[in-house]
Amino acid sequence: MTYGDHCENRRARALQNVSKNDVLLFWGLLWKTKKNGSDIWETREKGWYLLGALRVELILKGGESTKQLPKALRDRASKNAHVWKGAVLKDGCQRVFVGNSRHSRRFSRPVDMEIGNDKGLLRRSIKATGGRLLQWDKSPRWNSALRSCRAVLETNEAAAKYLARRIAKENPGLNLIG
Repeated sequence: MTYGDHCENRRARALQNVSKNDVLLFWGLLWKTKKNGSDIWETREKGWYLLGALRVELILKGGESTKQLPKALRDRASKNAHVWKGAVLKDGCQRVFVGNSRHSRRFSRPVDMEIGNDKGLLRRSIKATGGRLLQWDKSPRWNSALRSCRAVLETNEAAAKYLARRIAKENPGLNLIG
């Protein structure tokens, strides 16, 4: 797994502070669809889910070559859209994060973030800036707080351990922080 971004964008600026062994989480809104091909927007069965995680093994910056990497890492990094002809794009503040293959993956089963549940996964594991509790319908709103890339917890915190256990329950064999 790799992830690349243009880190001068406001949404991604905090990625400039990512270090080795940090964990990047990926989430999205999933809908239940009907098998007969009808319009997916008809359903009310939808939810926000964690879809994957990348534990950073290596960070390449704009202009850096993939040629100095071991073959396995070079092959993965070279497939990232922010790499062109064996080097990370130079324009702006480009970053490519290469995941540790043992601690990174697209989840085989998405993990429900339990939006709206005061005792659910999101409220128990992720906080707003300054450690404030995310809110469903007032500031700091959960959906605004998750829009930008940013640090949300430390791996030694109980919340991170809880999150890692919940992910492993749905995706056996994946230990994000162990």
